[in-house]
Amino acid sequence: MKVWNYIIMAMALLVVFALSETAMAKNIVLRSATYHPVQHYLTDDTYKTYGAEIEKRTNGRVKFTWFFGGTMLKVPQTVKGVRQGMADFSVAALYFEPQMFPITSILDLPFMLDNSLHGSLAAWRMYHEIPEMREEFEKAGLKPVAFFPTASMELGMISESITKLEQLKGKRIITPAPMSLEIFKALGAAPQLISPMDVYMALHRKMAEGATFPVAPMRSFKLTDMLSKFTLPGFNNCMHAFLMSTKTWNKLPKDIQAVFTDIGKSAGALAGTTLVNEGNWVKEELVKRGDTISKLTKKEKARWVAKCKPIRDAYVAKLNKLGYDGAGLYEKALAIADETRGQAYGPDSWWGNAGKKKNR
Repeated sequence: MKVWNYIIMAMALLVVFALSETAMAKNIVLRSATYHPVQHYLTDDTYKTYGAEIEKRTNGRVKFTWFFGGTMLKVPQTVKGVRQGMADFSVAALYFEPQMFPITSILDLPFMLDNSLHGSLAAWRMYHEIPEMREEFEKAGLKPVAFFPTASMELGMISESITKLEQLKGKRIITPAPMSLEIFKALGAAPQLISPMDVYMALHRKMAEGATFPVAPMRSFKLTDMLSKFTLPGFNNCMHAFLMSTKTWNKLPKDIQAVFTDIGKSAGALAGTTLVNEGNWVKEELVKRGDTISKLTKKEKARWVAKCKPIRDAYVAKLNKLGYDGAGLYEKALAIADETRGQAYGPDSWWGNAGKKKNR
């Protein structure tokens, strides 16, 4: 009788082991959201490429089901939607949640970054070197696995080239980013905050004289149908993250977590490089069609930077009110931004096209 008991126990253990192995082998499907439209180069060159690489590195155990163009989460929902379980994975616009991410948002401040690759490298270092930045994600129940900002916010106008500060006075400028709203207020314009998806219609209806937007998405959002006078001082960049909830993250096996972690810096750099490359050829196309692209003189840009100093000072004061060492954190972020400025990265072997122009 005892022998039969041992045999039954052994068989039960084998069944449990087999079921466990089957569960481990089962695909993990991540419902993944981004507000970027399908025609944006980030869609194919970063998001789909990243998903395919994760699938490859996990031997098919992780798969992404993408919902593009805000079909699952609109821009303001990209953080909250992950926290609430509406999506498993999101290309999250952190800049819509400055109260949740006050440390990360330092990189959104005016004239902190040179471009999107610079921002991805700076943010990755900040996350790993500044404990307060990691803590704000932990408190929110969120796990970032890569960082990148938008390409630099630039100015597109319908009919007037802006090369002097005085020309901005009272100008009706549309912006999709809260920090850009503050910047244009400081510069004397009359900005209005609108969702990225609504900028095209607002310009079409002549609700504004121009818009601040990165150059590449000006093309993919079809804003270049109406804008033809561009000024490129690089006002600021708006931080994003590849984001999961900690609940989703903790459900992943450790070896799969390691895949996401190992590829994180490279993934952010891919997104940043995609935006840099796309922006370069979009600018070339705009010049070819006869548009005006202006850059500020060094002296003139210094005037614009000086006008934005109160924004930085106010942000430091805000951090102090939250109980942080505002000046200390700002200086750490500024030092990291300076150290990563001009730093090369990639291309890594898995990147693919990375924003270079292709026939569509």
